[in-house]
Amino acid sequence: MWWLLKTICLVHVIGNILCLLKPKPKNPEANMNVSEIISYWGYKWEVYEVVSGDGYILPIYRIPRGKNEIMDSSPKTVVYLQHGLTLSASAWILNPPSSSLGFLLADANFDVWLGNSRGNNYAMKHVYLDPNCKAFWDFSFNEQIKFDIPAIIDFIVNKTGQKQIYYVGHSQGTLLAYGAFATNPQLAQKIKANLALTPVVTTRYLSGAFRTIAYVHPTVIKVGRGCVVNNKPPLTSLASLRVLKPLADPNELCGLWARAGSYHFRDTCSSSLTPGTAMVHAERCA
Repeated sequence: MWWLLKTICLVHVIGNILCLLKPKPKNPEANMNVSEIISYWGYKWEVYEVVSGDGYILPIYRIPRGKNEIMDSSPKTVVYLQHGLTLSASAWILNPPSSSLGFLLADANFDVWLGNSRGNNYAMKHVYLDPNCKAFWDFSFNEQIKFDIPAIIDFIVNKTGQKQIYYVGHSQGTLLAYGAFATNPQLAQKIKANLALTPVVTTRYLSGAFRTIAYVHPTVIKVGRGCVVNNKPPLTSLASLRVLKPLADPNELCGLWARAGSYHFRDTCSSSLTPGTAMVHAERCA
């Protein structure tokens, strides 16, 4: 009996090993950006670059109508989706249309807009600053609340001609909404309803494994992305790093996490707002 059980276990283990060695079918969406994913599922899309008050260039995507919807010029109800921490606009369309909120809303006759937070994998541009410059990452939730959310909502309202829109936030997206609407009454008047998914308002009481990110030096994150640090290649930069110490401010988690997963986006179909005054910290990159 024991030999039979041992044999069954051995066959099971060998079978799993052989399965791991076999080439897995590749998901065609694995290397697609937001616009490519939307097109892949047969939806129309638009992308615009919104310039925040302090010069960050934020690409926002639009799904103007449902997959099988006939072109209609009549105004629609507008809904804006703001992603959570470490994510991007793609978070709303990663599943098939039957289980992705962005596609579901488009098919339900909503005018859908997908936002990106500064420093994420699509929003790595600034009017004056380079992403390899320290000043580019000198921001936290406060700047996103003060500059990013108002700029995006104002752009959508002006573009669609709607006086009010729906806001849907996930995680960090809810934090940005709470801060922006509480401190900017004029902006809050442009929101029909604020729908919060897994809402959060502070990172002060974080505990467990997630908090360990506060002890990772920013240089390690940059090296992990293959960035040149202080004009040194990644390995040299890492070798010069002696101590990992806690970040001085828990809010630095925002910029640090943004750096962790960023890469340049490839969309080319865009139209830009005229940049406003954005000279903040520009001299620090000279």
